[in-house]
Parts: sequence; C-alpha cells; structure tokens
Amino acid sequence: MVWLFSLSAECGTTQSDAEKFAQYFAQISFVLSNGMRSQCHANLFQDLEENWWCRVTPDQISEVGINTPETAYIMTEIGIVLYHYL
Repeated sequence: MVWLFSLSAECGTTQSDAEKFAQYFAQISFVLSNGMRSQCHANLFQDLEENWWCRVTPDQISEVGINTPETAYIMTEIGIVLYHYL
C-alpha cells in the first residue's frame, strides 16, 4: 500500500512524547464532505539525529496521487481537518 497524504511531527528525543502524539491521532476518525469515512493511523520512527517522529495517515485516501480536481479538494479538506486537531 502506498500512502500519499500524511501529517508528520517531530516530537523530540523522548519516545513517550511521540507515543502520546500517536495515541491522540490514532483515535481520530472523520467524515468528509463527499461522505467518505476515514480513520487515522499513526506510526513512529526515529531520525538520524535520534529525534522521534510520528506520522499520521488517514485511510481510504487516494493511492494514485492528485489526478482530478475532486482528489485535490479531498486532500485539502483532510489537511484542514487534521490541522484543526493540532
């Protein structure tokens, strides 16, 4: 599976901070204006500087990229929805 939309946050050097961020976003589900339902999933990774990151990806989102105006609108709407949860 390929994901083409994500929200990533650097959470510092403490893994538990990244885990809290991931737990918060993993609970989020939403319905878009076109009726599409999506559930967020989160995973953690550590960069070369030993900072922890959390990557949040909603499911049911385009796996081919932005190929239509509707897809562009949906991607924008998802970004706005996730931004409001920050």
